[in-house]
Amino acid sequence: MATATLRAAGRNWLLVALMVAGLGLRVAAQVASQPALLYIDSMKYLYNAYPGADPVGYKAPLKAILAVGNLGAVTAVQHLLGLAMAATIYLVLVRQGTPRWLAAIAVAPLLLDAYQIQIEQNIMPDVWFEALIVAGVAVLLARKDGPRLGAVIAGGMLLGASATVRQVGEILIVPGLLFLLAAWGGWRTMITRAVTFAVAFGVPVVGYMTGSYFISGHFGLATV
Repeated sequence: MATATLRAAGRNWLLVALMVAGLGLRVAAQVASQPALLYIDSMKYLYNAYPGADPVGYKAPLKAILAVGNLGAVTAVQHLLGLAMAATIYLVLVRQGTPRWLAAIAVAPLLLDAYQIQIEQNIMPDVWFEALIVAGVAVLLARKDGPRLGAVIAGGMLLGASATVRQVGEILIVPGLLFLLAAWGGWRTMITRAVTFAVAFGVPVVGYMTGSYFISGHFGLATV
């Protein structure tokens, strides 16, 4: 991904300018809001407050980063995720035939939007939720002639995993299935892809709910 982005950037000065501007804004946010922006809901993930109120899949990357760094390291990683999402969207658009200048303009809001940068500075799951969605969609759109079965599985699991970070991610199974049913190939291929996607989507969701049942006695993404 990094090599492809550098090659693409070398052919698009607008993308380079936008990425540099996006990086600069993120550095400014990192310096201005040390070590991070905290909200009431941040306590859910840092101190196990309000148990059962929301899925806590965000705790996995949060604890992994805090094991080797501090809250500033968490926000730095989240800012890098923001830049990575922009690069991924750009590459997917170009691969699908979008003119480079238009693909660069399409990622400008993600790179320059103040609210997006604030979200990345928060100790909240939103950026990881976004990143899982972008990754899942990128995998499904990687080929012009439609996703192969492996991509369907990976895309389904990524989109399903988003529901363990923010419960609203459950709804993503609907557009995913609609896309695969309307995608390329005969009806057998479409049905196979759709069923495979639904099963793959359910793996992280059911896995999370099963873990929740053994820990709290509640089989669900959230208890309230």
